[in-house]
Amino acid sequence: MNKRKLTQILFIYYLIILTWVIVFKMSFPLLDIYRIRQINLMPFVDPAQPNGPTNYFDIVANILAFIPFGLFMHIFWRMEPLWKQWLPMLEVSLLFECLQWTLAVGRSDITDVITNAFGGLLGILLAWALRTLFPKHWITLINGLCVVGAIGMTFVVIIVAFF
Repeated sequence: MNKRKLTQILFIYYLIILTWVIVFKMSFPLLDIYRIRQINLMPFVDPAQPNGPTNYFDIVANILAFIPFGLFMHIFWRMEPLWKQWLPMLEVSLLFECLQWTLAVGRSDITDVITNAFGGLLGILLAWALRTLFPKHWITLINGLCVVGAIGMTFVVIIVAFF
């Protein structure tokens, strides 16, 4: 299998897992999802605790979850300007937040959009750095990292689904 085909397969798998994690809250069956429809347009403020502490775990998790998206976008569109590589991540993040509100499966939060977009930007910059440091093998390196991530996420899916 060539590198491009492997990258495309990994990206599709990543999007499926990302959708399951963010929109469907890792629920099996999907009927078990906690129903809530709430929107928060104040960045970095938890709507459940307006004067409470910021939930740093969610912020870090969102950033980490979208780093692979940036890696993939740079592989697919490395010749495009930065904003064209970054825009699909912003659009997907907005789509996920809209789906959460529409399906009443979570809190739609501007903080998530901001941190997801930031994570994607970090992914693009990481891919650019790897391309600069390893010009002949950077895609293979990213694919290898993504295969390891895909295997790890498969174990998480299995554990959540059956335990």
